[in-house]
Amino acid sequence: MVESDSSDGDTGTTGTREDVSDSARGSTTPLNEGKTPRIYFRSSRRWLMLLLENTGGPVRMGLGLFFSQNAVEKNISLVTISWVTLLHALTCPSLRAIPSSDSSSSSSDESPARSVQSTAVPAPASQLLPSLEKDEPRKSFGIKVQNLPVRSTDTSLKDGLFHEFKKYGKVTSVQIHGASEERYGLVFFRQQEDQEKALNASKGKLFFGMQIEVTAWIGPETESENEFRPLDERIDEFHPKATRTLFIGNLEKTTTYHDLRNIFQRFGGIVDIDIKKVNGVPQYAFLQYCDIASVCKAIKKMDGEYLGNNRLKLGFGKSMPTNCVWLDGLSTNVTDQYLTRHFCRYGPVVKVVFDRLKGMALVLYNEIEYAQAAVKETKGRKIGGNKIKVDFANRESQLAFYHSMEKTGQDIRDFYEMLAERRHRRAKRILRIRP
Repeated sequence: MVESDSSDGDTGTTGTREDVSDSARGSTTPLNEGKTPRIYFRSSRRWLMLLLENTGGPVRMGLGLFFSQNAVEKNISLVTISWVTLLHALTCPSLRAIPSSDSSSSSSDESPARSVQSTAVPAPASQLLPSLEKDEPRKSFGIKVQNLPVRSTDTSLKDGLFHEFKKYGKVTSVQIHGASEERYGLVFFRQQEDQEKALNASKGKLFFGMQIEVTAWIGPETESENEFRPLDERIDEFHPKATRTLFIGNLEKTTTYHDLRNIFQRFGGIVDIDIKKVNGVPQYAFLQYCDIASVCKAIKKMDGEYLGNNRLKLGFGKSMPTNCVWLDGLSTNVTDQYLTRHFCRYGPVVKVVFDRLKGMALVLYNEIEYAQAAVKETKGRKIGGNKIKVDFANRESQLAFYHSMEKTGQDIRDFYEMLAERRHRRAKRILRIRP
């Protein structure tokens, strides 16, 4: 706070005690401490120059002021940051006529500063900027879909609208509002051009047997309890949930192992397919690829596509923990010894098998807990300068890994030695169990 008193002879203040609000009396806070001083004056101009003269250069450059004449008349002090109004104040002719504090302190009560202040006309309210602007919602690019089938559930409509309009661009969310005949859907796109493509292609479009009416949505994209948001747009090998296992949901009742293999083998080498049934009827399946990149390709290409009469629902499946860790993306300068030293921090390493041609490796532990710790701590990290992919490897994955190495002519004698050692340990356990 600043207290002004010209009778004391100070050259750093301007005006008389009558110019200072009662709340400012008794305060001794110095002006030049790197903070913007809070000054309460009833005049509409003089305090501006005082503030500019008593602040440092950086503050003076970035500081703007807004002072409401209405607030002055009601004896209410208002200081607000807005550098645009500072430019207006500095270019105002009446303000440039105000002398410096040095001249005003030595002048009489009829000083030029006082006469200018008394005749200055305050800026109209229309020129004053608001002190605080509210955050505006992000502009949305949505469409409104009306005349939806009454008998369809909200869930089926959201799923159907998503797959119907994702062909035109990235869909960020699908919402259903209203009920019965008044029910309508909102589909939001990432880009405006995608919205325009959807609008142009939707004239006379049939959806679930009904001719829908599609118009541009003007409002913002707000969150709704009755909405569907697709998988994270970053469906790649470094997705937090990425594994080599593909989840395939909403299967046809007649779906077979060969059906799934024929459809998904074009995306990469398949290790295993496990179809889950309820009362003998297929419900969903887990398909394991040789790498995570194949899973990403399958999701991007086949999610929402028809298998028979059902739309497939695809995603990353959860890997079952094993005592073997699968790695991908290793650089050529990494060695078996380096990997052994790196992964020993999670537990004793039994064996490291490195496919140098593909940049993949298997790290075998005796205990599953060690492998779980290794996967958890290694996911998304760099090894040898490369960000790597990591997952568990079950027995089928390990066999596929070694067969791949064998096809490329790499030495896999260690694999057969390891199999023989495993058979030997298993036989010893059986002998111990027998009475």
